[in-house]
Amino acid sequence: MPLGRAILFLSTAALAVAQEAGRDPARAALDAWLASDHSDPKLLEAAVAAVLDAGGPALAAVGERARRARTAENRHEARGLDAVVTHVTIGFLQRAGKSGMIYRGQYDDLRALQPFVGELLLRLLLDTPDWFSQSDRHGLAFPLRDVFSEPPADEVVKRVKAAATDEDFEPQAVRQNLAFLLAHWGDRSLIDARIAQVTRDAEDESIDATRRAALRYELADIHYTLGEYEQAAQIHVDMLRRAETAGAELRPVYYYNAACCLARAGARQAALAELERAVELMRSGRVDPSHMLERKLFEADPDLDAVRGDPRFAELVRAAFESNGDRRGADRRKDH
Repeated sequence: MPLGRAILFLSTAALAVAQEAGRDPARAALDAWLASDHSDPKLLEAAVAAVLDAGGPALAAVGERARRARTAENRHEARGLDAVVTHVTIGFLQRAGKSGMIYRGQYDDLRALQPFVGELLLRLLLDTPDWFSQSDRHGLAFPLRDVFSEPPADEVVKRVKAAATDEDFEPQAVRQNLAFLLAHWGDRSLIDARIAQVTRDAEDESIDATRRAALRYELADIHYTLGEYEQAAQIHVDMLRRAETAGAELRPVYYYNAACCLARAGARQAALAELERAVELMRSGRVDPSHMLERKLFEADPDLDAVRGDPRFAELVRAAFESNGDRRGADRRKDH
């Protein structure tokens, strides 16, 4: 090929790449980081932010490139992609935590980064590095649940169960959440024992109505987390009616979570009725501001997808947030 034509060909190719990168900011930022010597934190930060902002397709592209780099033993690119996977995963967890929502499938998009994301999450849980906060370990069970549709190796499952039963070292929040993870992997022994204990305690007439309501709320939340929405809905509604009769203190989030379970179970009108009770309580003037529900839950929570198109739902949102200003609070579903 004549030199002039070669230069023209290369220039055209470079222009095509630049144009493609312009249409795909995540790819452009990722390429810039991978082409570097991996020493500039700003390049890494830009790549991670672009991938997170782009969502599923960008995560899938990172996962595919990481798998190719590992197979081809491209150490330079593999190291760069390992850093991206690590920071993207941490960023994804942080964004999910700030959403105020907890629901099944919340971390499904991270599956595109397998097997790397699973390896990372298990390392953070079982061999926690110094840079990862111990207080955040309890939150790893749910991304692990969504990432691993099938259990990992038996030895890994044994280590998870050892942590879930280690009362001397592991905080209760970690142990309970790992019990949910093990149930997802087919071992319900720990979570069934917890269900039996809470059920017994909730029927103890020697404790006050507010405490019994809280125990039934916990029981419903356990079934919700297990994906057993009909059972969760039944317990929620029964708890609310009993608590109302007994004059127990209730929060809007109790009605809201009942509505979520009912909507997931297909009982749309019953879900809307519980949302109406939540809104009435929010408008009553008896609720502490820290216990008010946020508008974004009504607008974005996947649990309410089944009722969001109902005209009655739109009226409830207007009643809750437009008549007397946009109320804000942090209450949603208790942390596990």
